[in-house]
Amino acid sequence: MSKYAQENFSTMTDLADLLVQQAGLDFRDAHELIADVVNRALAQKKTANQIIVNMIQDAARKRLGHTLPILNKQLQVALDPAQSVERKTGIGMPATSSVKQMLASSQADIADKTNWLKKQEEHLKLTYTLLTQTINNYK
Repeated sequence: MSKYAQENFSTMTDLADLLVQQAGLDFRDAHELIADVVNRALAQKKTANQIIVNMIQDAARKRLGHTLPILNKQLQVALDPAQSVERKTGIGMPATSSVKQMLASSQADIADKTNWLKKQEEHLKLTYTLLTQTINNYK
């Protein structure tokens, strides 16, 4: 599964975000440039983990007329699926810390609802007992 995650193009938004943050591109230009890179990679039968800085620089020269200040290390971090997941923190996001937080919250919610349900069951049992006694008193 890890190999597939590294080879598919699921981290391309992270790569576009890198261009926005490090090279100052606007969101649309960054995504269009990465689309060019992905199309070239697909045409060359390359996987995502085979994208290199030169491919980004070639696409930047063609689309923007200049290269971008992107380092190979930054590219590798952006393309790493595990790091991509861990960067996505917040409610509903896939980072380990977020999932643990949601799990703890859900477990607390389940405990609260379980306690409420037990109280309701006890109340119903008591009500049933009182109702049964009342009915028996009229017999």
